[in-house]
Amino acid sequence: MGLNFEKGNGLIPVIVQDAITQRVLMLGYMNADALT
Repeated sequence: MGLNFEKGNGLIPVIVQDAITQRVLMLGYMNADALT
């Protein structure tokens, strides 16, 4: 199963989380270019 960028009009939601506290820092959206 891969990432499906077509469902979200070319974007997928991304969560940025602190590695130590596990606190969610940000919700953003990225396209396929941002992944590579």
